[in-house]
Formats: sequence, C-alpha cells, structure tokens
Amino acid sequence: MGKVRDLSGIKRILANRAISVKLHNFKTKALYKHSLYDRLVFNKMKDALGGRVRFMLTGSAPIKSNVTDFLKIAL
Repeated sequence: MGKVRDLSGIKRILANRAISVKLHNFKTKALYKHSLYDRLVFNKMKDALGGRVRFMLTGSAPIKSNVTDFLKIAL
C-alpha cells in the first residue's frame, strides 16, 4: 500500500479503483479475479514477489483481516 500512496495522477487513481473494486467483489461475491485490473495493476504486485507465490504463512501474532483481504486480492 505504501507504493500505491507514492503513485501520482492516473496511476494512483487506477490502483485505488482496482483495490476498491476487487475488495468489493471479494467481500460480496467471493471473487478473487478481475480480468482488467489483474492485468493492469496486480500482475506488477505479483512480479514484485517473484510472480510465483503459491503459499504465504504467518506466525507468532494474529494478522489483521484487512491485510489478509488485500493479500488475497493482490496475489
């Protein structure tokens, strides 16, 4: 999210819109994918982690639900 905040102009608007639409679809319809936003925005996020992440583990402390929701739609 820090990188999204650093964006400016149309890129920031597009990223924020993509996040809000995918979060809405995830919470209401349980859909993880969006054909347009995945190609334009979220593939770059996947590539930042190597592009091949299949599992993520968390340990020692509970993770907030908004963080897990963001990871589910972004990756």
